[in-house]
Amino acid sequence: ISLTTRAQSPIGSIHPFNIRKYTVLDLANYRIDYKTTCLLDPKKHDKVTNEMYLLVGRKISKFGHVCVLDNQQELIAAESQEAGAGIEARGMGGMEVYKYLSGTKPYSELTFRLFVYSYRYTFIYTDELHPQSWTLTDERKDVLGYSCQKATALFRGRDYTAWIATDIPISNGPWLLGGAPGLILEAYDAKKEYVFQATAISRPQGVLPIVKYKDHYKSIERSKVRELCKRMHADIVQALRASFPRAGLEFRQTTYYYNPIELE
Repeated sequence: ISLTTRAQSPIGSIHPFNIRKYTVLDLANYRIDYKTTCLLDPKKHDKVTNEMYLLVGRKISKFGHVCVLDNQQELIAAESQEAGAGIEARGMGGMEVYKYLSGTKPYSELTFRLFVYSYRYTFIYTDELHPQSWTLTDERKDVLGYSCQKATALFRGRDYTAWIATDIPISNGPWLLGGAPGLILEAYDAKKEYVFQATAISRPQGVLPIVKYKDHYKSIERSKVRELCKRMHADIVQALRASFPRAGLEFRQTTYYYNPIELE
Protein backbone atom coordinates (compact mmCIF):
# COMPACT_ATOMS: atom_id res chain seq x y z
CA ILE A 1 0.00 0.00 0.00
CA SER A 2 1.08 3.48 -0.14
CA LEU A 3 -0.87 5.96 1.99
CA THR A 4 -4.58 5.30 2.02
CA THR A 5 -7.67 7.44 2.15
CA ARG A 6 -9.55 9.49 4.55
CA ALA A 7 -10.96 6.09 5.42
CA GLN A 8 -7.43 5.37 6.58
CA SER A 9 -5.93 8.87 6.73
CA PRO A 10 -7.35 12.39 6.41
CA ILE A 11 -4.48 13.44 4.11
CA GLY A 12 -6.00 14.19 0.71
CA SER A 13 -2.97 14.06 -1.57
CA ILE A 14 0.45 12.46 -1.32
CA HIS A 15 3.69 12.71 -3.23
CA PRO A 16 4.20 9.72 -5.54
CA PHE A 17 7.06 7.25 -5.81
CA ASN A 18 9.94 7.90 -8.16
CA ILE A 19 9.03 5.41 -10.88
CA ARG A 20 12.57 5.42 -12.28
CA LYS A 21 13.80 3.33 -9.34
CA TYR A 22 12.26 -0.08 -8.85
CA THR A 23 12.85 -3.80 -8.55
CA VAL A 24 11.08 -6.32 -10.79
CA LEU A 25 9.38 -8.94 -8.61
CA ASP A 26 7.52 -11.05 -11.17
CA LEU A 27 5.79 -10.96 -14.56
CA ALA A 28 2.04 -10.50 -14.78
CA ASN A 29 -0.14 -13.12 -16.46
CA TYR A 30 -3.36 -11.21 -15.78
CA ARG A 31 -4.39 -7.61 -15.33
CA ILE A 32 -7.73 -6.80 -13.72
CA ASP A 33 -8.99 -3.23 -13.41
CA TYR A 34 -11.27 -2.35 -10.50
CA LYS A 35 -13.38 0.63 -9.54
CA THR A 36 -13.44 1.03 -5.78
CA THR A 37 -15.99 3.16 -3.95
CA CYS A 38 -15.50 4.08 -0.29
CA LEU A 39 -18.00 5.81 1.99
CA LEU A 40 -15.74 8.03 4.07
CA ASP A 41 -18.42 9.73 6.16
CA PRO A 42 -21.92 8.14 6.26
CA LYS A 43 -23.35 11.24 7.97
CA LYS A 44 -22.25 13.51 5.13
CA HIS A 45 -22.62 10.87 2.40
CA ASP A 46 -19.00 11.63 1.53
CA LYS A 47 -17.78 9.07 -1.03
CA VAL A 48 -14.63 8.72 -3.07
CA THR A 49 -14.00 6.51 -6.10
CA ASN A 50 -10.57 5.24 -7.11
CA GLU A 51 -9.43 3.41 -10.23
CA MET A 52 -7.28 0.46 -9.14
CA TYR A 53 -5.60 -2.49 -10.80
CA LEU A 54 -4.54 -6.02 -9.90
CA LEU A 55 -1.55 -7.61 -11.60
CA VAL A 56 -1.28 -11.36 -11.04
CA GLY A 57 1.91 -13.30 -11.64
CA ARG A 58 2.99 -16.82 -10.81
CA LYS A 59 4.65 -15.88 -7.51
CA ILE A 60 3.39 -12.39 -6.69
CA SER A 61 0.36 -10.17 -7.25
CA LYS A 62 0.10 -6.42 -6.80
CA PHE A 63 -2.98 -4.28 -6.15
CA GLY A 64 -2.43 -0.56 -6.66
CA HIS A 65 -3.66 2.79 -7.89
CA VAL A 66 -3.95 3.47 -11.61
CA CYS A 67 -2.29 6.67 -12.77
CA VAL A 68 -0.06 6.16 -15.79
CA LEU A 69 1.09 3.45 -18.14
CA ASP A 70 4.87 3.54 -18.43
CA ASN A 71 5.99 2.37 -21.87
CA GLN A 72 3.54 -0.56 -21.72
CA GLN A 73 5.66 -2.05 -18.93
CA GLU A 74 3.40 -1.69 -15.93
CA LEU A 75 0.42 0.20 -14.64
CA ILE A 76 2.27 2.61 -12.40
CA ALA A 77 0.89 3.51 -8.99
CA ALA A 78 2.17 7.07 -9.35
CA GLU A 79 3.78 9.53 -11.70
CA SER A 80 7.44 10.41 -11.16
CA GLN A 81 8.26 12.81 -8.35
CA GLU A 82 9.93 15.11 -10.82
CA ALA A 83 6.59 15.54 -12.58
CA GLY A 84 5.21 17.10 -9.40
CA ALA A 85 1.86 15.33 -9.59
CA GLY A 86 0.31 14.07 -6.37
CA ILE A 87 -1.92 11.05 -5.76
CA GLU A 88 -5.44 11.34 -4.41
CA ALA A 89 -4.88 9.31 -1.25
CA ARG A 90 -8.43 9.18 0.03
CA GLY A 91 -10.44 5.99 -0.39
CA MET A 92 -8.23 3.17 -1.65
CA GLY A 93 -6.07 5.58 -3.62
CA GLY A 94 -2.34 5.46 -3.11
CA MET A 95 -2.60 1.95 -1.71
CA GLU A 96 -0.32 -0.89 -2.71
CA VAL A 97 -0.79 -4.49 -1.61
CA TYR A 98 1.74 -7.17 -2.54
CA LYS A 99 0.66 -10.79 -2.13
CA TYR A 100 3.45 -13.34 -2.04
CA LEU A 101 1.75 -16.44 -3.37
CA SER A 102 4.53 -19.02 -3.13
CA GLY A 103 6.86 -20.26 -0.42
CA THR A 104 6.40 -22.28 2.75
CA LYS A 105 4.23 -19.58 4.32
CA PRO A 106 2.59 -17.24 1.77
CA TYR A 107 1.88 -13.74 3.08
CA SER A 108 0.87 -10.25 2.03
CA GLU A 109 2.90 -7.09 2.37
CA LEU A 110 1.44 -3.61 2.58
CA THR A 111 3.12 -0.23 2.40
CA PHE A 112 1.55 2.81 4.02
CA ARG A 113 2.83 6.14 2.71
CA LEU A 114 2.63 9.41 4.64
CA PHE A 115 3.88 12.85 3.61
CA VAL A 116 4.06 15.98 5.74
CA TYR A 117 5.77 18.87 3.98
CA SER A 118 9.35 17.73 3.39
CA TYR A 119 9.00 14.82 5.82
CA ARG A 120 8.34 11.55 4.06
CA TYR A 121 7.72 8.17 5.61
CA THR A 122 6.77 4.92 3.92
CA PHE A 123 5.59 2.39 6.46
CA ILE A 124 5.50 -1.29 5.57
CA TYR A 125 4.04 -4.27 7.37
CA THR A 126 3.26 -7.91 6.65
CA ASP A 127 -0.10 -9.60 7.06
CA GLU A 128 -1.82 -12.94 6.58
CA LEU A 129 -2.56 -14.03 3.04
CA HIS A 130 -6.23 -14.73 2.23
CA PRO A 131 -7.42 -15.36 5.80
CA GLN A 132 -11.06 -15.20 4.69
CA SER A 133 -13.22 -18.31 4.93
CA TRP A 134 -15.77 -18.08 2.11
CA THR A 135 -19.19 -19.76 2.19
CA LEU A 136 -20.40 -20.50 -1.33
CA THR A 137 -24.08 -20.25 -2.31
CA ASP A 138 -26.01 -21.46 -5.36
CA GLU A 139 -26.76 -17.91 -6.52
CA ARG A 140 -25.05 -16.73 -9.70
CA LYS A 141 -24.85 -13.62 -11.88
CA ASP A 142 -22.81 -12.41 -14.86
CA VAL A 143 -19.95 -9.98 -14.33
CA LEU A 144 -18.01 -8.86 -17.43
CA GLY A 145 -19.40 -11.87 -19.28
CA TYR A 146 -18.29 -14.39 -16.65
CA SER A 147 -20.75 -16.50 -14.69
CA CYS A 148 -19.94 -15.69 -11.07
CA GLN A 149 -20.91 -17.59 -7.94
CA LYS A 150 -21.96 -15.74 -4.80
CA ALA A 151 -19.93 -16.22 -1.62
CA THR A 152 -19.93 -14.61 1.81
CA ALA A 153 -17.31 -14.14 4.53
CA LEU A 154 -16.70 -12.21 7.72
CA PHE A 155 -13.38 -10.38 7.61
CA ARG A 156 -12.09 -7.97 10.24
CA GLY A 157 -15.44 -6.67 11.37
CA ARG A 158 -17.28 -6.52 8.05
CA ASP A 159 -19.59 -9.04 6.38
CA TYR A 160 -18.57 -9.33 2.73
CA THR A 161 -20.40 -10.60 -0.31
CA ALA A 162 -18.21 -11.58 -3.25
CA TRP A 163 -18.95 -12.69 -6.80
CA ILE A 164 -16.39 -15.23 -7.92
CA ALA A 165 -15.51 -16.16 -11.52
CA THR A 166 -14.84 -19.86 -10.94
CA ASP A 167 -13.85 -20.27 -14.62
CA ILE A 168 -10.79 -18.07 -14.04
CA PRO A 169 -8.17 -20.20 -12.22
CA ILE A 170 -6.91 -17.41 -9.95
CA SER A 171 -7.57 -17.51 -6.21
CA ASN A 172 -7.16 -13.77 -5.80
CA GLY A 173 -9.03 -10.49 -5.72
CA PRO A 174 -8.86 -6.79 -4.87
CA TRP A 175 -7.20 -5.44 -1.72
CA LEU A 176 -6.63 -8.27 0.82
CA LEU A 177 -9.51 -10.36 -0.51
CA GLY A 178 -8.81 -13.77 -2.02
CA GLY A 179 -8.62 -17.44 -1.23
CA ALA A 180 -11.86 -18.26 -3.04
CA PRO A 181 -12.17 -20.91 -5.80
CA GLY A 182 -11.65 -18.36 -8.56
CA LEU A 183 -11.12 -14.66 -9.22
CA ILE A 184 -13.20 -12.17 -7.20
CA LEU A 185 -14.71 -9.74 -9.71
CA GLU A 186 -17.03 -7.94 -7.33
CA ALA A 187 -17.13 -7.57 -3.54
CA TYR A 188 -18.80 -5.32 -1.00
CA ASP A 189 -19.54 -5.21 2.70
CA ALA A 190 -23.08 -5.48 4.09
CA LYS A 191 -23.54 -1.69 4.27
CA LYS A 192 -21.84 -1.17 0.89
CA GLU A 193 -19.44 1.30 2.47
CA TYR A 194 -16.60 -0.40 0.58
CA VAL A 195 -17.31 -1.69 -2.91
CA PHE A 196 -14.93 -3.31 -5.42
CA GLN A 197 -16.12 -3.75 -9.02
CA ALA A 198 -14.01 -5.22 -11.83
CA THR A 199 -14.22 -3.13 -14.99
CA ALA A 200 -11.84 -5.05 -17.29
CA ILE A 201 -9.83 -8.28 -17.47
CA SER A 202 -6.94 -8.84 -19.86
CA ARG A 203 -3.96 -11.07 -20.57
CA PRO A 204 -0.82 -9.00 -21.32
CA GLN A 205 0.32 -9.33 -24.93
CA GLY A 206 3.90 -8.44 -24.04
CA VAL A 207 6.10 -8.43 -20.97
CA LEU A 208 4.33 -6.77 -18.05
CA PRO A 209 6.60 -6.65 -14.97
CA ILE A 210 5.25 -6.42 -11.44
CA VAL A 211 7.54 -3.94 -9.72
CA LYS A 212 8.19 -2.58 -6.26
CA TYR A 213 9.47 0.98 -6.12
CA LYS A 214 12.62 1.66 -4.18
CA ASP A 215 12.13 3.82 -1.12
CA HIS A 216 13.11 4.13 2.53
CA TYR A 217 10.65 1.64 3.98
CA LYS A 218 10.11 1.59 7.72
CA SER A 219 8.84 -1.70 9.14
CA ILE A 220 5.93 -1.29 11.51
CA GLU A 221 3.19 -3.39 13.08
CA ARG A 222 -0.32 -3.33 11.64
CA SER A 223 -1.72 -2.29 15.05
CA LYS A 224 0.46 0.82 15.08
CA VAL A 225 -0.69 1.87 11.62
CA ARG A 226 -4.30 1.54 12.78
CA GLU A 227 -3.52 3.56 15.91
CA LEU A 228 -1.89 6.31 13.85
CA CYS A 229 -4.89 6.50 11.50
CA LYS A 230 -7.30 6.72 14.42
CA ARG A 231 -5.30 9.52 16.06
CA MET A 232 -5.09 11.42 12.78
CA HIS A 233 -8.87 11.39 12.48
CA ALA A 234 -9.41 12.50 16.07
CA ASP A 235 -6.98 15.42 15.68
CA ILE A 236 -4.76 15.35 12.62
CA VAL A 237 -2.61 18.30 13.68
CA GLN A 238 -1.85 16.87 17.12
CA ALA A 239 -1.10 13.46 15.61
CA LEU A 240 1.29 14.96 13.07
CA ARG A 241 2.98 17.10 15.70
CA ALA A 242 3.61 14.00 17.79
CA SER A 243 4.95 12.03 14.83
CA PHE A 244 6.88 14.89 13.21
CA PRO A 245 7.88 17.32 16.02
CA ARG A 246 10.23 19.32 13.79
CA ALA A 247 7.62 20.06 11.12
CA GLY A 248 6.43 23.19 12.97
CA LEU A 249 2.73 22.68 12.31
CA GLU A 250 0.50 25.57 13.39
CA PHE A 251 -3.08 24.77 12.42
CA ARG A 252 -6.37 24.55 14.27
CA GLN A 253 -7.68 21.19 15.40
CA THR A 254 -9.48 19.26 12.67
CA THR A 255 -11.54 16.12 13.32
CA TYR A 256 -12.64 13.64 10.65
CA TYR A 257 -15.16 10.84 10.75
CA TYR A 258 -13.31 7.54 11.07
CA ASN A 259 -14.68 4.75 8.91
CA PRO A 260 -11.79 2.34 8.23
CA ILE A 261 -12.20 -0.69 6.00
CA GLU A 262 -10.86 -2.86 8.83
CA LEU A 263 -13.01 -2.51 11.95
CA GLU A 264 -10.98 -4.92 14.07
